[in-house]
Amino acid sequence: MFWLLYFFNFKKISFILLFSSFIGFVVFLTYILFFYKNIEFFINDLIVGIELKTILDPRYSIIDNFLSTIKQIIFYLYTNFLFLLFFLLALVFLKIFFKKNFINIAFILIFIPLLLKNGLILSSTFLIFFYFLFDLHLTKILKINRNEITFLFYNFILILILYAYVVGTNTNVIVLLNKASLIIFLLIYSFVLKFNFTKIFVFPKVIFLFFILTFFTLKNLYYNFEEPRRYNSKIYDQTKAISLPSFNGTIYVDEITFNFISDFKSILKKNGWKNGNYLVDLTGREPGLNIISGAKFLTVPWWASAYAGSEKMAKKLISISNINKVKNSWFVTTDYKINISPKILNFVGLELEKNYKLIGKIQKKNKSYFIWKPKY
Repeated sequence: MFWLLYFFNFKKISFILLFSSFIGFVVFLTYILFFYKNIEFFINDLIVGIELKTILDPRYSIIDNFLSTIKQIIFYLYTNFLFLLFFLLALVFLKIFFKKNFINIAFILIFIPLLLKNGLILSSTFLIFFYFLFDLHLTKILKINRNEITFLFYNFILILILYAYVVGTNTNVIVLLNKASLIIFLLIYSFVLKFNFTKIFVFPKVIFLFFILTFFTLKNLYYNFEEPRRYNSKIYDQTKAISLPSFNGTIYVDEITFNFISDFKSILKKNGWKNGNYLVDLTGREPGLNIISGAKFLTVPWWASAYAGSEKMAKKLISISNINKVKNSWFVTTDYKINISPKILNFVGLELEKNYKLIGKIQKKNKSYFIWKPKY
């Protein structure tokens, strides 16, 4: 708010806020009219959704998410303390003994972490340290000028965008931030432009940054092809074509996934499966099974396991679900340590082995999957 008052007059800000609030309210009402029955239905759906998220994992609440983000960043700095200490000591050493080439060598040190698979956050941290020590100067922080405030305001907005990127998920913040490389490079670009030197070695600083960005992009491409996140195998191995109900065309998967899908669909077909039946994934790790089989979701698309409140959320979901739909649902379970216990069915007077029939078993790597259909 201080920055807004600093850069703009109050009347202009008031008009912008009122106008944008009005436009936002109109867009919101339009969204409700097109996608929900009425506002009451939307509010009830929102309340239930928030309750389920916070039951699943407390970090889904705004306050806990913010605190968790701060804790993970502090822990990241703690685990990389030796790197940070080495960097600071190296800067002091270079400043004393290599004054002429201080900037050149310092920037080599700043971007060395990019040689690592996930070194972008560490490089950014080094750059921020360099800024506070050798550009802003802590001794002048109380006499900061308007240009410096403008610079800090711009970067504050970029950091706010980074935070917005991690809100709503409990995936490790550092892992996520490494994926937001475009925003982080905007931050880096902003800092590099701000520094009062023009060249790094013989290159204009923007050209030097272009080389860094090119290297980082090529490295990212390599790792995304060779070690794609949450894939069983390399991108080159996604060669097996499969088709999905209600989808046009085909998608390509690796051999492990292809065999798993083929076995799963085969078991369903042999046991009278019909598109539109309800399927509940109690492994809590394979929500794609509903897409593969053309099944309807029971209440929510993903009954997630491995979270602090997974069992509590599953009990809540089973209790608010239509009992007839529960009785007629097919279930997938696993004996793997990460799962949702089938005992949640007891909360609605059902038992897995009593009310459902085991019709097949599938193996995927070190996990066994069991498929159940209603007995009656």
